[in-house]
This record gives sequence, C-alpha cells and structure tokens, in this order.
Amino acid sequence: MRPHSLKLQHFGPYAQHSIDLEPFHDAGLFLVHGDTGSGKSTLLDAMSWALYGKGLGDRSSDEMLRNVAAPADAPTEVTLDFSLCDRRYRVARSLEPERVSRKGTVTRARTTASLQCLSGDPQFQPVGGPKDVSREIVRLLHLPHEQFSRVIVLPQGEFRDLLLAPAERRERLLEHLFGTARYAFIEDQLRAMDASARAEFDKTDGVLRALLDGVGAADLDDLDAKTADSQQRLAETERAIADTRASLESVVAANAVAAEVERRNAQRRVHRAALDELAAQSESAALSAARLARDETASRCLERLTRLRSLEASLAERREQYERAASEHQRLSVALADPALAPSHFEVAEAAIRTATARAAALRAMQDEAERLLGLEREAADRAAEADRMQSALAAREQALADATLSLAGLDAAIAAHEAALADEASLRARVDNLSARQQRALERRSREDSLRGLQRARRDALASERDAEEGWRELAAKHALAEASTREAQAVRLAATLVPGEACPVCGSSDHPSPRVASGSSVEAVDAEALARSAAAHSRAQREAFALQIRIEEAEAALRSEGEGEAIDEEALAREVKSGKDALAALRRRRLDLEAARRSRVGAAATADLQRVSLGPDQSALAGVRARVAAMEEDIAQRRQGFTEPGMSPSAMGAALRALEADLAGQQASLRSARARREELARAAAAAEGSLPTLRAELGRAEALHEEGRSALSQAMRDGGIPDEAAIAQAVLGPAERQRLREALESRARAEAAHREALSSLGPDEPSSPVQLGAEAEQRSRLEALQRELGVAQSSLSAMGHQRRALVSAAEARRAAEARSQRVRRVSEVANGKGPSKVRLSRYVLLDLFDRVVASASTGLEAMSDGRFRLRRQERAQTGREFDLVVDDSYVGGVARPAASLSGGEVFLASLAMALGLGEVLQAWAGGIRVESLFVDEGFGALDEDTVERAIELLERLPQHARMVGVVSHVPELRKRIPARLEVLRGDQGSFTRCSLRHRGADR
Repeated sequence: MRPHSLKLQHFGPYAQHSIDLEPFHDAGLFLVHGDTGSGKSTLLDAMSWALYGKGLGDRSSDEMLRNVAAPADAPTEVTLDFSLCDRRYRVARSLEPERVSRKGTVTRARTTASLQCLSGDPQFQPVGGPKDVSREIVRLLHLPHEQFSRVIVLPQGEFRDLLLAPAERRERLLEHLFGTARYAFIEDQLRAMDASARAEFDKTDGVLRALLDGVGAADLDDLDAKTADSQQRLAETERAIADTRASLESVVAANAVAAEVERRNAQRRVHRAALDELAAQSESAALSAARLARDETASRCLERLTRLRSLEASLAERREQYERAASEHQRLSVALADPALAPSHFEVAEAAIRTATARAAALRAMQDEAERLLGLEREAADRAAEADRMQSALAAREQALADATLSLAGLDAAIAAHEAALADEASLRARVDNLSARQQRALERRSREDSLRGLQRARRDALASERDAEEGWRELAAKHALAEASTREAQAVRLAATLVPGEACPVCGSSDHPSPRVASGSSVEAVDAEALARSAAAHSRAQREAFALQIRIEEAEAALRSEGEGEAIDEEALAREVKSGKDALAALRRRRLDLEAARRSRVGAAATADLQRVSLGPDQSALAGVRARVAAMEEDIAQRRQGFTEPGMSPSAMGAALRALEADLAGQQASLRSARARREELARAAAAAEGSLPTLRAELGRAEALHEEGRSALSQAMRDGGIPDEAAIAQAVLGPAERQRLREALESRARAEAAHREALSSLGPDEPSSPVQLGAEAEQRSRLEALQRELGVAQSSLSAMGHQRRALVSAAEARRAAEARSQRVRRVSEVANGKGPSKVRLSRYVLLDLFDRVVASASTGLEAMSDGRFRLRRQERAQTGREFDLVVDDSYVGGVARPAASLSGGEVFLASLAMALGLGEVLQAWAGGIRVESLFVDEGFGALDEDTVERAIELLERLPQHARMVGVVSHVPELRKRIPARLEVLRGDQGSFTRCSLRHRGADR
C-alpha cells in the first residue's frame, strides 16, 4: 500500500488542507517534522481513520480526532488516495457531528464512508457504508487494523509494547496478530475426531458380537461347519424329490391317454346328433330359398320404375327451361326499342355537357382572381396590426430606458455603502485567526494535561498493584522456606527412628548416636511451587507495567515543559470572542456577496440602457416603412375590386354559382354513362338469350327419347317376372333386415352341416376306452408337495446362513477398519494436543516458530543499530506459559542476559524499532506475501545520541526494496540535516499546514 494524497477537513489541528505525497515515492526515506503538537502524528491518525474508521493508540475515538475549533455544523472529513500494485483507489470517510435544532431536536452524529477504484480495475464496484468500506479495506490490504498499526504505521509509544509486555500478554498479542486460533480449532477438531473414531470402533465391535450371538456360533469356522451339514441334508431331499416326480409323471401320462380316448368318442356323438337335427329342418330351408328368388326379381323391377320416375322429372325441367329462355328473349327485344336508349338521344346530351363545361371554366378564372383579392386584404390587415404592435413596443422601451436611468443612481449609492462597511474586514479577520489559534493551543494543552493526569493515576494504581504483588510473593516465599525447613526436620526424625545403637548411621557412618532428632509436634502446610512462580511472575509483571507508565509520564511532562507554562486563559470567554468574531466575519462575507451582486446588477443595468438608446432609432424607421407598405396595399386592393366583369357579383356568390354548375354537369355526365351502359347490357343479354334457344331445344328432345326408353324396359321386366302391375312390385320386395336374415340362416345351415361332416371324417371310427387311476396320482402329488416344502425350508435356512456369513465378514472388516482409523487419529490427536514426545500443542508450536522468526529478524536489526552490542533471543523455559520470555544479550558485560525493561530509553526505542520491523517482515510473509510499499515510524528518536540515530537511519535505508517509501515522524532538529527529503508541519492562524522540501527545493502546499 502506497499513499498518494491526503485531504483533511476539520481533522485534528487541520482546518482544511491537502497533502501531495507522490514527490516522496522515489525519495526512499523522508522526514515528517515540526513542533510538538503541530499535528505530525495526526497525519498517521488520518490515514488510519480513513481506512479503518479508527485512529492509532489512545487517539482512536472520533471526538479526539475532530478539530475543536470547527463550526458546530461542519463535518470532519478525510480523503486518502492510495495504490496497490497498478491499481489506484480513493477512500473517503466523513463524520457529521451531533446537532441541536432551535426546537431542541437532537440530530445524532453520523459517519459515512465510500471506496472507489480510480484506475487499474474496471470490474471493481464502488463500496459505501463505514462497515462495508472497512471490510473491503481489510480484504484489499490483507491487514486488519491491529496488523496495519504494526506493519505499515508504527504509532507513537506503542510499538515498544511487544518488547516490554509480559510473556502472557506477548503471547496473546502474537496470537491475535497471526490469527493462530485456527490451530487451536484444529486441536479441538482432532480431539473430537478421536472420540468419534473410538465410538465407531466400539459400535462395530458390538455389531460383530451381536451377529455371532444371533447365529449361535462362536466364530466363522463354527458357522461354516453348520452350513456344510445343511447343504448335505438339502442334497438328500433333492434326490427324493426327483424319484417322486418320475413316478408321478408315469401315472399322469397313463391317465392322460385314457382321458383323450373318452374325449374323442364324446365328440363323435355330438356331431352325429347335430347332423340329424339339420336333416329335420330341410323343408323350412327350401321355403326360404324361394322367397329370396322372388325378392330378387321384384327388386330389379323396382329399380327400373325408380329410373322412369327420374326421367319424367328431368323431362319436365328441360321443357320449363326452354319456355323461360324464349320469354326472356322477347322481353329484351322490347327493351332495346326504348327511345331514351337511341343513339340520337346520346348526341344531344353530349352537346349540353360541352356547353356547361365551358361556362364552369370561365367561372373558375373569376374565382381565382377573387381569392387573390381576399389574400391581399388579409395581408394588409396583418401589416396594420404589426405596425400597431411596433408602436406599443416603442412606447414600452422608452419607459424602460427612463426606469433604468433611475435604477443606476440607486445602485451607485448601495455600492458606496457596502465598500465603506468592508473597510475593516482585514483587521477583523486577523483578530479572529489569532483568537482561534489561542483557543486551539489551550484545548491541546488541556488535553495533554488530562492525559498526563490519567497516566499518573494509572501509575499509582500500578504501584499499588506492585506492592500487593510483592507482599503476596514475600508471604508465599516465607511459607515456602518454613515448609522446606519442616520437610528437612521430618526427614531427620524418620532417619533417627531407623538408628540402632552400635550400628553405623547411613548418613554420617558413626555408630555413636548421642542426640537423635525428636519431632517437634508442629506441622507447616506445603506451598505449591507453581503458585510461588506465578506470584513472582505477577510481581515482575507489575514492576514492568509501573516502569512503562513512568516512561510515558516523563515523556508527557517533557512535552508540557517544552511548551512552557502558558498564559492563563478564560476558555469560555475566549470561545465567546471567537464565536462573536466568526459571526461578524460571516456578516461581512454576506455584505461582500451583496456588494458583488450590486456591482453585477449595475453593469447589467448600464448595458441594458445603452442598448435601448441605440436600438430606438432603427425601430422607429422600421415602423414608418411598415405603415407605407400598408397604404400601398390598400390602394392596390381598391383597383382590383373595380376590375370584375360581372357587376354585383361578389367572390362568395361566384363560388356558389360555380359549385351549382359543377354539380349539374356531373349529374348530366352520370346520366349519359348510365344510359349507355344500360343499352350495352341489354344488347349482350338479348344475344345470349337468342344463342341459348337451339341448345335448350336439343336437350328437350334427348330427354323425351330417354323417357320412352325407360318405360319400355320396365314393361319388359314386369312381364319376365310375372308381376301384373306396379303395385305388385312393392308387395313382392322384402325388407333389408328380412332379406339379410334369410340369407344368413341359409348360409349358417350350410356351414354347420359341412363342419359336422368334416369333423366326423377326421375323428374316424369309435375307439375302446380304459379307466383313469386318480387315487395313485393324488398320492404321488401329496408326497411330492411334502418333499418340496421340506426342500424350501432347507434352502431358506441355507440362504439365511449365507446372508449371516456375509454380514459377519462385513462386520469384521468394518471393525478392523475402524480400529485402524482410531489408532491413526489417536496418534495425530495426541501429537497436536501436546501428548507426544515434544509435549507442545500445535497452536503453541506454530506461535513459537513465528515468534522465533520475529526475534531473529529483530535481533539482526538491533545488532546493526547497537554496533554489535545487543542481541535479542527468546528465553527457553520448560514451564508452560514461560516460553515467550524475551531477554537481551549485552556483549559489554560478557554476553550476560538482561531483561528488556532494564534498557535505557534510547536502547528501548532501538530494540522496539527492531522488534516492530521484524514483526512487520514476518507478518508480510504470514499474510501471503503482501507488498508493503510504505512504512511510517512515529517519534522515539529524541532519546538517541548522534551515532545511534545514524545507525537507526542506516537500518531504515536498508529496508527491503519493496518498502521504497519510509517516513520518519519526529521533532528532533538533527534529523533535518540527515534526511534531505522532508514534509514540514507548521502552525498557522487558520490551523496547521504542511510544506514539502526535496533537495532543498521548497514549495507551500
């Protein structure tokens, strides 16, 4: 992450200010310096607040970051432009303060935030809302706020926490930074998997034992022996079934032969009885055949009679058509002889039409002239109306010119009044700026004094805790000493009880025992060694905390002393004066706006008056021209009215006469066309009627011939069938149902007789029959069913044994697999949960490895900055919880280890800086190799001598190449000589501001 620009509004000591950081991208190392309290660390707070919504260290609340001199309704805003690789982003965050309206309604403070990609990622969607923006920043940077404050920004006084913190706090801090809680989750999961695997093994073992108990077998071999016996019994039953089935088949075959012979003899008897019955019905069949023959003859006569009736109807229709055609031909001939349809009548009508057409053309020419005259009259009226409008406009503009002249005089007086009121604006602004600066300094000093008092209270509490811890530790140490003395006395008493006069003592070897130890009768309760160690650790931890607070108090007191005692200020009165001055400035700003508006109004009014004066002359000339044109047009209209050839006819009367003439002409033309069309239609119809008469006459003759031929055929058919007249034909014809019934009855009788004779022929003569042995067949079937039931029982038993054996094999395999898995999971769980050879849990092992990397990297940096004097290392301890103790090896005293808290203020800063840089390097690799392209170190150089400052600067300059932008925040003047690239933070009347200096080229920004 590399910052490009920072814009602040009412943030800390900055009222409104923008900072361009791009000039420092290629500078490598640059210095942010200024007086104490000028706002150097506030720049780092602004970056952190814009990204995460919270500042650094103790300055994390919104109220502490807001400019105390900001107007009550002005929002606090920070905008940060930064880049990640080739992508550039802009994050903005704003705080609208709590407001109280005139009615007493309270509007709660509200924070807004936005994040957008300026270039490099067109797929990025803008993000809005404080929480969503903070989550997206963590996703982009791969750094939460806690890691940001230790990888990119090393805040004032806080990056020494990792060096001086007790072992337990250091362990918790590292767990939080590296997120090793997921390894503790893995340990829990492995324990749960171990319990689950053991439960699964117990379950499979229980299933196997239940299956063996269910089959009544000790193991699989016992079950296989039982299965072999069942298979032997099954084979014997199958052989018995085969013998019984062969006997049954022999009996069934003999019974089948006897039954077949009896069936064929019964069939012969049935067929002979059916033939006898058909012979008895032969007379009735003959009568039915005769009725069918007479029906066939009558049907032919009926068909010829029906055809004759159809020919008679067709003959009558042809005769009627011929008579209608002759009558129509006569009617058309009479119509054509009408005088109104004669050609001479058509010639007279055409002459009348030509005369009316000429008269209409003359009237149209006169009407066109009349329309032109009406157009001229309308145009003349329009021009006259236009002249009237121009006359009214000229009068209005002359009045407006007089009004503008009066307005200019009033605006000149108002401008003079505004300029007189604004004469004292500069002095008033200077006074307000001076009062605001005094108010800001008073508020900052009061905030630092409050912070100092809080630190002093915390140190008093820490000293009380240290005394309590020391008293507890000394009390436990005294009890521990008494307990050890009591233990040695008890051992001496037990030894004295074993001494025998004249025998050698096992300790001193003497055979003389003048005064053996006697029990005193009192006992002392033993003290737990771990409790004593915890008490000593608590005492050491309280000492370090009190020492750290003392350092912070001294730094705060030094900062206050550097500012001096300061003047006594009545803050409420000062706030009232500032508010009064700002209100007066606001009133002057409104007066200035009114002055500018009056000046613009005067310029506009003067320009308008000049334009009106210039344009009056041409407009008057244009009005005279329009009136002259109207007069000429009126004269032309009068001349045209005298030119009509028909006196007394107006243009409207000419139009009515033309329309009447045109309507009459159209009627004559339509009548002529209708008469000609009528004559042509009648002529075509008469010719068609005359042409159809010969055809109709021929069709009538053919119809008469066909009618006579049909009558002759009918007479011949009645004579052949012996039918006397037409009435007898209908009586001889059978109905369709009766005819079908008789035919089907005769056909059915013939088919039945043929079928019976054919069946008798195929069966042959009668055969002798034999008895059926039903008792023997039933006995064999009963025996076979009993054997089959026995076979089914045996097969079911054998199948059940097979299923049980497969289930047992499957259960045994499942038990072996569950046992193997349980053993594997148990071994892994024991190693991860600290029950293996190393006795270290997985989460602690990972955290110790990361801490070793941090210490190794920090030790390398500290050794370089201290000219080889100091090295950092982790103190190995066997007790759980003490593996994170940190000591410093000092080569000046023979490499003796000393606590980090025993270092001086400058040495603590160097060691803390080395730890912070080492932590940042390891965190980068742990977070997936994120690129850290910028680093800011806040304060701490004031406690170093010149040589140590030089070595610390050299270390910062040797940082990895990807951290090309390194900012050092300090008020130490000597650093300005060492670091040429600088961002100076200065105080002004309108708040703090910055100035960039690169290679001694300065520019206010």
